[in-house]
Amino acid sequence: MDAMGGDFAPKATIAGALLALLELDPAHTVQLVGQTAVIEAELKSALSGELSSAASLRDRIEIVEAPDVIEMNEKPTAGLRKKPNSSMIVGLKLQVDDKSDAFVSAGNTGAVRVGFLMAACAVQTGNAFAFRTTHDIRDVTVPVVALLRIVRGGVTVDAARMSQH
Repeated sequence: MDAMGGDFAPKATIAGALLALLELDPAHTVQLVGQTAVIEAELKSALSGELSSAASLRDRIEIVEAPDVIEMNEKPTAGLRKKPNSSMIVGLKLQVDDKSDAFVSAGNTGAVRVGFLMAACAVQTGNAFAFRTTHDIRDVTVPVVALLRIVRGGVTVDAARMSQH
């Protein structure tokens, strides 16, 4: 998980990871990708405060150092090029290197999209990456899930509208 991505990161992303671990089978772990010192401080605060019920889950969290952050207002390709050690790139690289089962980021949407495409092109045929985003259609924001599949060196995109409940 990109611990540094999103408007309310890292507090919201770390709280989300802890809440997910409370619900998941004990075999599951979470990798928090970002600035180690910032993540450690936020974990300490959360686990000694409002999420103290999750304190026993700390050993199911791995912190992966990524010193840079692609900001929400940065141009996607410029951010990816200038910050190869960003939490987003490091997290996607974990996927490419088969060192994680999933990667989630609430960060710069354009950078996430471009980063996923770059990661998808870097892996062998048969791998797939999915991302959720929203698109505005006739003044209505619609959640969409896209699946990127590698097919004989090319990338295909399947998109599906998510139902809202």
